[in-house]
Order: sequence, then structure tokens, then C-alpha cells
Amino acid sequence: WDSLRRRTYMTPTSYLELIGLFVDLLGKKKGELSTKLQRYTIGSKTLTETQVVVDNLKAHITKMQPTIEQAKKDTAELIVKVDADK
Repeated sequence: WDSLRRRTYMTPTSYLELIGLFVDLLGKKKGELSTKLQRYTIGSKTLTETQVVVDNLKAHITKMQPTIEQAKKDTAELIVKVDADK
């Protein structure tokens, strides 16, 4: 009233239009939320699968550690031999 200096009335037609706009907006927001929820669910599932893979790789590396250390020693000995042969 103060800004326009006139009265506004809510007619039945404008009220129905308002309800229609609200329903459309509500539908859009529900769609956005379902998309976000789906992305969150897929991301969480992917993170869980990745964690399992990483744990398996850690276990595999732990098992391979003695073999890796032996290979390092053998390589160092071979380098010493090659340097001595020159």
C-alpha cells in the first residue's frame, strides 16, 4: 500500500495462477533434489568401491614387500658387478 499507493486484490483467477506457479516450482525443485540425491548416492557407492580396491592394493603391496626388498638388493649387487666389470 505504501509503495504503490493503491490497493491490490486477490481475485480467484490470480489465486489459481499463484497455485499453478507454486505447483510448477515445487515440481522443478523436487526434480533438482532427486537429481542431487541420485548423484550423492552414486558418488557414495563409487567411494565405497574405491575404498575396497585401495584396501586390496595395500594388502597386495604388503605381501609383496619382501620380494621388492630382495629385488632392490639384487639390483644393487648387479650395479656393483657391472661397475666392477667396466
